[in-house]
Amino acid sequence: MKISHRGLYGLKALTHLAEAYDRGLVKIHEIAEEESIPEKF
Repeated sequence: MKISHRGLYGLKALTHLAEAYDRGLVKIHEIAEEESIPEKF
């Protein structure tokens, strides 16, 4: 199955948000840094 870069970035960001659910707000910078994805995405 082929997944575009944008799709992969989206999945990584959603996974990160799901894992951080108990912590409350999560900054875009934190997601981008920890998941190695562009902040601009």
